[in-house]
Amino acid sequence: GGMALYCTAFGCNMDLQIILDDVECYGNESSIYDCPHSPWNTNNCVHSEDIGVRC
Repeated sequence: GGMALYCTAFGCNMDLQIILDDVECYGNESSIYDCPHSPWNTNNCVHSEDIGVRC
């Protein structure tokens, strides 16, 4: 299964673009791209909310 990595796990990089927001995975997806989310590059985030996924 996947593992969530919060910003402290990889350094909260302020220089990187936020590409996905409001991602809702349920566990039966083959890829994170299959999870419902806001349109690409559309967000209301700040980098302190950063998260990643390790598969």
